Parts: sequence; C-alpha cells; structure tokens
Amino acid sequence: MNLTFWITPISLFTGMRLNEICQLEIRTIREKEDGWIVAALQQGEPLSPPA
Repeated sequence: MNLTFWITPISLFTGMRLNEICQLEIRTIREKEDGWIVAALQQGEPLSPPA
C-alpha cells in the first residue's frame, strides 16, 4: 500500500497540516480503548510508554 494514501484521511479527521502529517512517527500513533490517538510532542520530547 502506498503510504501517501493516508495523508488525506489523516488531514480530514485530525485537522493536521501536510508538514505535520509527514513528520509523524509510528510511535506517536496509539490505540486507546475508545479509538486511535496521535500524541502531539515538542521536538525532542520523550514519549511515555503506552498505559
């Protein structure tokens, strides 16, 4: 699957800008009990382990 497919749906459902979507890392996308979330981090900020 072409990963660029996900740019439009992510933009529509989250309101993120193109440059923000292109900078996403797999570790910032998490599944919680009621759905998927994208953790917003400052540059260099560590990500806490999933709860």
